[in-house]
Amino acid sequence: MGKEIAIIGAGPSGLTSIKAALAEGLSPTAFEMSGGIGGVWGEAQHAAHQQGTAWPGMKSNISRYTGAFSDFPWPSNTPDFPTTEQHYAYLSAYAKEFKLLPCVRFESKVIEIKPKDNQWLVRWQQNDSLACQEKIFDAVIVASSKFSHPFIPPFKGLETVRHKMSHSADYQGPKPFAGKKVLVVGNSFSGTAIAEELAPVAALTTHHFRQEHWCVKRYRSADPEHQGPWLPRDLLKTYANSQTPKSPEEEVTFLHAHCQEQQDFAEWQMTNASPMKFTIVEDYFKRCREEKIVFAKGEIDSFTEKGMKLTNGQFYEFDHVIFCTGYQRQLPFLPEHLRHLPNPYEDTMLSPNLAVIGMYEGARGAVFPIVDLQARLACGVFSGRCPLPSEETLFKEIKETPTKRDEIEFLNSLAKKIGILPDIKAYDPGFRHILLDGAHTPQRFNLTGPGSNPEGAKQAIEATEFYRRELLGSKEKVPRLANLCLFKINSSTIKKAKQDEMDVYSPVNLQ
Repeated sequence: MGKEIAIIGAGPSGLTSIKAALAEGLSPTAFEMSGGIGGVWGEAQHAAHQQGTAWPGMKSNISRYTGAFSDFPWPSNTPDFPTTEQHYAYLSAYAKEFKLLPCVRFESKVIEIKPKDNQWLVRWQQNDSLACQEKIFDAVIVASSKFSHPFIPPFKGLETVRHKMSHSADYQGPKPFAGKKVLVVGNSFSGTAIAEELAPVAALTTHHFRQEHWCVKRYRSADPEHQGPWLPRDLLKTYANSQTPKSPEEEVTFLHAHCQEQQDFAEWQMTNASPMKFTIVEDYFKRCREEKIVFAKGEIDSFTEKGMKLTNGQFYEFDHVIFCTGYQRQLPFLPEHLRHLPNPYEDTMLSPNLAVIGMYEGARGAVFPIVDLQARLACGVFSGRCPLPSEETLFKEIKETPTKRDEIEFLNSLAKKIGILPDIKAYDPGFRHILLDGAHTPQRFNLTGPGSNPEGAKQAIEATEFYRRELLGSKEKVPRLANLCLFKINSSTIKKAKQDEMDVYSPVNLQ
């Protein structure tokens, strides 16, 4: 039996960590405080056990083409932007396919992790019992959610509205707010999404924010004149354009062109000096024009029983307030000196036998591919297959890693250290062109290296590119796709699908 690995959490990061550990010949045990898998995408019945679950029907901001694990595409009949329920089904299928559930201890809350003779002592409580169990592990992966501790700023007068306030972590849909005046505080992703969803049913939705964000949509036109065709915005991000980033001036010009709708509203007008902060909208500004959403822009002075007062003197009444003010990252089970997470190597390794997965900062984009590669790096280090660099080199790399970096750059850096970064020059011209100028999908990290499935990964990449070019109206042909049928891929096989099996896991339905 290989080294014993403790994994904290059984959400996306925890599940892919179990899989990576098994692939490296390690013996993983995952501790999940709730009664089910999924983390933020977990079933509603487990939401009481963990804060920060996505609400029913909530759509992802990342498409299924890029937001997948490298060896497990989404079902071909999944919408471009899957819902909470579809994410849970995907993760459940992933856990079943790779036999991950036997490695999970449910209803197990980790209380303490402390070093012991170059190993780790893990203590946990089972099924709400006050009694603690403990065991020594060779290594630990912290894969608990960043969304477990909701944060509400200590506004003046907050105690007067505690009976009619909640956090976005508690939000489960608009129905309880029908006919009410609702105040939504915060304009990051959850704030704008909740305000937009409440608008049709609430008597009035007041949306408070201090600073405007760039409001982008899930679909984007590849045409500079915005005449279409429209496709998921992440399918337009390629390896080639990540290597030639826009200048700040070009970025602002680009955003102005793609965020024109918000310029009709003074509170949302952006300038060349506006910060690069983003949120996703669909019908938000339509609801604003219908006066179903009104703005409350400025600094909050205080709350009273009747409403919210801004420092500019404006006052807004409400029946309920939802705070979309983010989360605090808390890891109370770690030793004190590690709780605030000093800069890890590749945002992953805190030490040769301690890793954090999914806690990275500064890389926007799809989470599943990143945590997939983080887990593979961590388990490769634990097994000895991916040795860490010398201490001098390690600290040099940490120091030189930018606070904010491009998602593709982060993925490629992880892949190189794992030994799975494909050599683009080694492929034929047609496929090389796809890897350079096609959508940057996670299957490229299943083309080469340990546990790879080159043929299946290549077909998955080509299938997505075929779909992408269809949307773009491109006449350029994708090699080998004429006779490509539906398929299901995992780390070792390609399973041909019959024409009547339309729900298999494949990146696109080519019928």
